Amino acid sequence: MSEHKENFKKVLFSYLKSFGIVLGLIIIGIITSFLANKLFKIDIKIIKFIRLFSAAFIGTALFGRLGWNLQTWCGTTPPEKLNNNLYKILYSIGFFFLILSVTL
Repeated sequence: MSEHKENFKKVLFSYLKSFGIVLGLIIIGIITSFLANKLFKIDIKIIKFIRLFSAAFIGTALFGRLGWNLQTWCGTTPPEKLNNNLYKILYSIGFFFLILSVTL
């Protein structure tokens, strides 16, 4: 029974950590948007470009994650770790630009 509680805590912590990262990216995106609007005149073409830029990062992260040929049972090989880290980085960048394009 304690193994189930431990696994539940791991899952809960993972989601809370993800929520914290998303919240942080939203705050950074809103602050960046506020500063950009104060300092520059943002044209709709730039906003559309940022949206496409965001989609490119998110799409790269999602489709790059489909590297099933890298997977092993334990999931801890160097290529798998690199794949997981690249996914998180690319998706975070894409999400940041998405928030930026929505708040501009």
